[in-house]
Amino acid sequence: MKKLIYIFLLFAAFACNNETVEKDNDNPLVYIPRYGFSLNEIWALEGGTDSHYLNVYCSGLFSGASNEIEVGYQVDPSLVTAYNDDITQQYSGQVKELPADCYRVTGTSAKILKGETAAKIPIEFDIAKIKALEHKADEYYVVPIRLTSTSKYNLHDDENYTNALYAINLKEPLFYFYNNRNGQATQDCKVIYGSEQVMRYMIVGTGIPEGSYTVDVEYTPDLLNKYESGTVLPESAFEIINSSVVFENEHSTPNLEVKFKADGISYNKTYYLPLTITSTSAYQADESRSTLVVKVQLKNEYEKTYSSSFTIFNSRWTR
Repeated sequence: MKKLIYIFLLFAAFACNNETVEKDNDNPLVYIPRYGFSLNEIWALEGGTDSHYLNVYCSGLFSGASNEIEVGYQVDPSLVTAYNDDITQQYSGQVKELPADCYRVTGTSAKILKGETAAKIPIEFDIAKIKALEHKADEYYVVPIRLTSTSKYNLHDDENYTNALYAINLKEPLFYFYNNRNGQATQDCKVIYGSEQVMRYMIVGTGIPEGSYTVDVEYTPDLLNKYESGTVLPESAFEIINSSVVFENEHSTPNLEVKFKADGISYNKTYYLPLTITSTSAYQADESRSTLVVKVQLKNEYEKTYSSSFTIFNSRWTR
């Protein structure tokens, strides 16, 4: 009998401890991580819509919700008034509600699935109608969203965490050289003596929708005239293999391929190969990042490879 009692108590203790482990941690709360005013880039596409999401999060869980959580939300214009009336806000008095025909918030509730900690509120923007708006430089159009309910746990007790002003900044989709993403920097190239070698320079698109696009690149020796003097790499020392770079879809990362020929390069001399995106089949190139200057030097095959950077716009060497 004593043995049975002992086994029962041991089982009860295990069940109790197991229940504690599986219980939700602390005080779970549902809220918007990017609450309050947040500025978001949407893309000035040639037509159609641009889809975005506002995340909703449930905190205080070990490994996600033990059950599905349905979170209610609504568009609430009163949030715009409250923000503009609060002089402590960064853009107080500068916020305007985006006209209702310029966007669509899908549904009135989002579901945090079992085992997950977040859900998304979809927002779809009508690009043509947004382009037609009169927009002042010191004004921000926003979509005001408020969380209204949750089927499990509680909304955050600070209501600031349940409100969002999803501000938009309309930007043009752009193509540019990845190596020049910070503006007018060179890319080193060490060519081994007696060889030919192919180097690849990535061209990327920001905000470009899915589709097929062509980006044309040219050798532009006059580019160096804008800066301090440098020796332009002679055309006998290189070959642009694919002057037209093709994007097949929004996830592709095509490369400009350039073959460097050591026979046209002298020792102890530095050359520069200036390249420019000259045209695109759609959208446009970013003017400040549409160029790439490749610094070319000759080395023997035993020389240790090292890199240096040359910032064109202020002619500063760093090693």
